[in-house]
Amino acid sequence: MSKRSRRVRSPLFCLLLAIAPGSSAEESLVELLQRATALEEQGDPAGVVELLDDHRGSDHAELLYQLAFAYFQLATTGGREGEADPTASRRALDIGRRALELGKGEAASLLYLIHFHGVGVPHDVPLALGYLRQGADAGDPAARLNLLAIAYQGHAEAPPDLREACRLQALFDDSDATFPVVFHYRGMMLARGECGMEADVKAGFALIRRAAKAEVAEAQVLLGRALQHGWLGTPDAAAGLDWLERAAALGNAYGQWELGKAHATGELRARDDARAVSLFEAAAEAGLPEAHTSLAVMYATGSGVRQNFNQALTLYSEAVALGDSHALRNLAVMYALGEGTPPDPVLAKLYYLKHLHFGHPAVDTLSSRIDALLDPAGQSEVEARFNEWLQALPVAQ
Repeated sequence: MSKRSRRVRSPLFCLLLAIAPGSSAEESLVELLQRATALEEQGDPAGVVELLDDHRGSDHAELLYQLAFAYFQLATTGGREGEADPTASRRALDIGRRALELGKGEAASLLYLIHFHGVGVPHDVPLALGYLRQGADAGDPAARLNLLAIAYQGHAEAPPDLREACRLQALFDDSDATFPVVFHYRGMMLARGECGMEADVKAGFALIRRAAKAEVAEAQVLLGRALQHGWLGTPDAAAGLDWLERAAALGNAYGQWELGKAHATGELRARDDARAVSLFEAAAEAGLPEAHTSLAVMYATGSGVRQNFNQALTLYSEAVALGDSHALRNLAVMYALGEGTPPDPVLAKLYYLKHLHFGHPAVDTLSSRIDALLDPAGQSEVEARFNEWLQALPVAQ
């Protein structure tokens, strides 16, 4: 869940609106919460804070949660670019904790977001997951969904836990369309034969398609890839790209990258280099390694953007650092030719050997060109540095 996602409307708040208040104080409270909700929907968290901040000593969990959420929004938008406002973040934490203590399970998801994304506080995945489990145990659907996603997919600091994922998905009713992302995960489990279910790819993708139709971007990407690669029968690249384009419209980085490639090549979409660059930039900003490589190609060739070898070199290097081994060959070329950098045959050969190590095909012309530039001392340096790199790799690789 994005740290800027709109929260699920609280059932408690709906209940307050439905019950006729028995006193003027209750009526005033209902009116106050209605006004706060209107300001929130208008995108005015500062207005919510101004309206509710005098009541932060209250023991009303819903009011405190609305106030904490407004401070969270201010924390993510009120600081310097790329930074959170620490004062607003601290207020969100303190008030959110109080709301959780008073039984507002939804506040657990807010506390999770703050710690998971490091909003004005140190990034702390274990602490964030602790709040998420607390919210899930309290019955908060948002907490359960976030925990389901992490348990099934895993995270750099939290390995997958299929048993936990199976337990969590079973808590949602098949007939409940309120949380369509559940159908995405349940569909993958069914297609793979997990959680005690017999593998059924067709039935699994029927659930994934249901989630895709409900605008779950992850399901749209998976369905698009399945259609492109023929996982469900005859490949249908056009239909697959249609689903990926829908995911791109929702801000999904993989969908943006695939759509960008279509515009860059002119396959299934009109050739539009400028549009491709824009899509690659969005996907790269979201951290997709492959998008860094594709954007680097555009800069290296001057397609849709002014040619800039320095920028291309930076982007290829970022792609490699993020895990895209396809960019290694491109780096070898740039260091061999001296594009965006002085020629360096040692680095060129080193990147080329890494390229081969990850199973990519040999490029004889490139290898020969680099070898022609290397003297015996350079060859020895390459061998030493490559062996040192191999020894530093994780055992799994």
